[in-house]
Amino acid sequence: CYGGEPPFHGETETETHTNILRGKIDFTDMDLQPEIEDFIRRLLTIDPKNRLGSKSFEEITNHPWLKGHDTSNDEPPFKPELANPADTQYFEQRYSFKEDDDGDILEDMQDSGSVVVNDENIETFQSVSVQQLSKANEELAKKYEHLKSPADKKQRPSTPQQKRGRSSFDYDSPGSPFRNMLSRRKSHFNSRIIGTDNDDD
Repeated sequence: CYGGEPPFHGETETETHTNILRGKIDFTDMDLQPEIEDFIRRLLTIDPKNRLGSKSFEEITNHPWLKGHDTSNDEPPFKPELANPADTQYFEQRYSFKEDDDGDILEDMQDSGSVVVNDENIETFQSVSVQQLSKANEELAKKYEHLKSPADKKQRPSTPQQKRGRSSFDYDSPGSPFRNMLSRRKSHFNSRIIGTDNDDD
């Protein structure tokens, strides 16, 4: 058996990706015959046009490492028995998930002190719908409604009949800070006028 690890690897994930893009393979620690090393390199050539086997299957079988070997008599290591051409039972077996498949993961989580509920199934997971979000927003709005000042609560709601250019905030409401400010300015202005009249007398 030749190999045992991916042909492209690095100290970091980024370095591994770089080696893949550049086709850089390190055979330093692999005890391989020159013919095998050449065979692997040519199979992993970046440019598909120059890759071994791009022209024909015979190009692969005529490689020095395989030349002279009669592949017609080779028995496949596994021959699937299909009920029909569209049978996918082998794929279903390979990708089916069993309850005990995550046993080692649960053990690691328990050893780390994480809370694990063994009888909880992923099917019980509740997704969040738009209606749930809308309801939560309404409840939140009602909660903060109590924090409003009495003056804010007395404000008249805006109506479609309001003139353009006017804010939905009612400047004339009794608790309006703008009305209070204008009243103070008016009182101050009147007192100044009265004071001026008295000075003239």
